[in-house]
Amino acid sequence: IGISPASELELRRSKLEPLECIGQTVSQLRFAGILATKWVADSYVRAAFIRLLERLDHDGGSVQFLLLNPESESYRNFSELRWSSGGTQPIDTLRSLSAAHPSFVVRLYDALPTFRIVLIDQSIVSFSPYLMEPGTDHARTGWEAPHVVLDRTAPWPLARTFETLFMETWRTATPLLP
Repeated sequence: IGISPASELELRRSKLEPLECIGQTVSQLRFAGILATKWVADSYVRAAFIRLLERLDHDGGSVQFLLLNPESESYRNFSELRWSSGGTQPIDTLRSLSAAHPSFVVRLYDALPTFRIVLIDQSIVSFSPYLMEPGTDHARTGWEAPHVVLDRTAPWPLARTFETLFMETWRTATPLLP
């Protein structure tokens, strides 16, 4: 099915954090998550992300972020399960970035999140679970959760399943308006 423990990313103990994703991206980055806070909260990461968007604007690349709609019932349920009352300010930052960069599109979904998905070009497919079990600190691990790197060339490629999951959710998600 293509779970790849010997991949270059696994060997480097990667968690596919935003700076690494930015550095790995040549022409296409797709991310599915909650609010993408880690991409814009830290000024250093945000600056690197903006440089990526500027390059992809110029080169004809694309970045697609698929995020939990912060105005949805699913977001309220998620916040209760994860003991999180964090603000939704990252959405405003992402809205501004998508308005300024034609390569960047954000859509919002309304379902309890199950996986963080990272797709980079046609080479990297990775996912990590969102744990929703109340009463455990594991439900709050975010980027600390193990990331499974998948081999797209396996005979029964699980990677294609996560690509399809992203694209089907993207297809029905609501565009983040300027």
